[in-house]
Amino acid sequence: MQRDGHRVWGLVVYRCDYESDEQWTQCLTTVRDAVDETFRESNSGDDLRDSMQLTVMNDKELYSRLSPVEVRSHFRQWRDQAIAREQGRPARDADFFSPRYAYCVQIDSGALHSVLLSQTSTAAQHGGDTGYANVVSVYEGHAIGARPEYYEELGDDNFDTGWMRVAYGYLVEFAWYWAGDINAWYGEYQPPPKIHDG
Repeated sequence: MQRDGHRVWGLVVYRCDYESDEQWTQCLTTVRDAVDETFRESNSGDDLRDSMQLTVMNDKELYSRLSPVEVRSHFRQWRDQAIAREQGRPARDADFFSPRYAYCVQIDSGALHSVLLSQTSTAAQHGGDTGYANVVSVYEGHAIGARPEYYEELGDDNFDTGWMRVAYGYLVEFAWYWAGDINAWYGEYQPPPKIHDG
């Protein structure tokens, strides 16, 4: 944050499932609790916690049932306006690579139900926490110019789709890691349906 001159950091979350407000509230509370637990475990200072924003994009008309690719388009438009507003100065090139503006979180139906299921005793009996959220890169896959069909022809199932599933309890730690390494996505990427769990 000091390096980039940022006043706030954090994650932008897109709600893409509107089946149940009660389930959404429970899911978001679980994610927020995981964020708080990360701060407690890492013994982070209050300044870091206070400057962290979990911005929720919640508009049924705009975001209901969107795919990660469609979420990416909305996120690009948001970040182009948000940088100057949030950081109190015109955007600089480096801003576009900070985790808050390079990646967003999507919670669709699959992610929502995975988080809720992870809180049940049944999940605990079968290996524990499998809840995830979709992390969407602002870029359309980092293999620029490559098409999925080309990768399929080669039998490569590791094609960078530009989004991946990340265990919800690891979201903040993952953002910290990205903040320190602009190339972190390349080393950490796991294609769906795999779940990156740290």
